[in-house]
Amino acid sequence: NDINETLIDFDRTHQGAVVHIRTARSCGFKCAFCSYPTIAGELALMTLDNVMATLRQAKDCGVAAVVFVDDTFNVPPERFTALVERMIAEDIGIPWYSFLRCQYVDQELVSKMAKSGCAGVFLGVESGSDRILKNMKKGAIVGFYRDGVRWLREQGITTVGSFIVGFPGETPSTVAATQAFIETAGLDYYFIQPFYYLHHTPVHRRAKDYELTGEGLFWSHATMNWRQAIQHINRLFLEIGGSTFINPDYTLWEIAYLRSKGLAPDEIRRHRVVINEMTRKQMAEYGIAPRGVTSR
Repeated sequence: NDINETLIDFDRTHQGAVVHIRTARSCGFKCAFCSYPTIAGELALMTLDNVMATLRQAKDCGVAAVVFVDDTFNVPPERFTALVERMIAEDIGIPWYSFLRCQYVDQELVSKMAKSGCAGVFLGVESGSDRILKNMKKGAIVGFYRDGVRWLREQGITTVGSFIVGFPGETPSTVAATQAFIETAGLDYYFIQPFYYLHHTPVHRRAKDYELTGEGLFWSHATMNWRQAIQHINRLFLEIGGSTFINPDYTLWEIAYLRSKGLAPDEIRRHRVVINEMTRKQMAEYGIAPRGVTSR
């Protein structure tokens, strides 16, 4: 369908709700582990006039917050900057959340994001190792994320970092680099999931290079297998400090929802810390899983 012909018609039933808006479909990047560009087709963008009309309607209906679900909301960067500036100029004033690529922001733009109402962002960091980021075709280095997280933190914008353990080329030393990044970069929240091997992703075309076999959660390559990856993930959950683990299914959306219900950021963090402490206690007392298999 035409993304400019499927606009949301907000009304008073949305008052006080967290609403989800898509301003772009697909993704212009080709990350090696991701199937989204394959199944979604070419990148399609909503016009900024339509985005602003949708936001004005959402504001008039009294929504509590907006979640932009675009996978790369701040790309193209010129479009994103223009949108943020229009949100400021038109005083939209709605707290908003989105995915964000740190390599396309600077300190000035992050300041504008905060002024426009940005309350939190989801960062697909994926790894603390530049070597693994290169294997993933992320188009970024760890330094971009460190700078971005620092600027976001200075503006009071909540950060949630997403990480993958087990991508081809992963070793104990690259896992250690990811752990070090999570503990020192200043992320508010993080979560880690195992590499999931889909055969319609770019990495499949290099399977022989990595000695990559299997499918889905059950895979093996030259430097790691799925069982080892999950052992690392469980260990990291028990060991990591300096950032708070958040449920991989809820992530930033949990924070947006709880804030819309009146919880302060510190209250949300304490709630998640208590859940994590309970989980660690259960893991210590009863073991991790009957068969040692869990992505959570």
